[in-house]
Amino acid sequence: MDAELRRRAGALAKLSSQEAAAWIMATYPVETGRIRDAMILVQHRSWKAREQFALARYYLVGTVWANSYPYEAFSQFMSLGNYVRIFDGWQPSAHRDVSLLTYFLGIALSKMAKKEEDRRRVDELMNRLWEGVADNE
Repeated sequence: MDAELRRRAGALAKLSSQEAAAWIMATYPVETGRIRDAMILVQHRSWKAREQFALARYYLVGTVWANSYPYEAFSQFMSLGNYVRIFDGWQPSAHRDVSLLTYFLGIALSKMAKKEEDRRRVDELMNRLWEGVADNE
């Protein structure tokens, strides 16, 4: 983390969870593609569950990233159950998007899955994502 990000992380620590999440989303909008700094910052403070969901939905749902970094950032502080729930109701329609999503999201989720029940939840999500693309084609 460079000096500017350290300064920003310090400033975020002084804000409420809600204020900090709103600041990150406003400062690092998904559309800019500049989310690496946002992912560094989200990993360097504690978040209430509501803001975990808000940040994860904002950065992960609706956008398919071509690397695992955004997915792994959220795996550092979210429970597996909450993480999987983020994707409820979202279905990428293009085969290419589902392929990228399941590959890179799968990397993060497989690291989180420690028990058989965890692995089952991950498999269910991956299967649901693939079933949805089959229904759309």
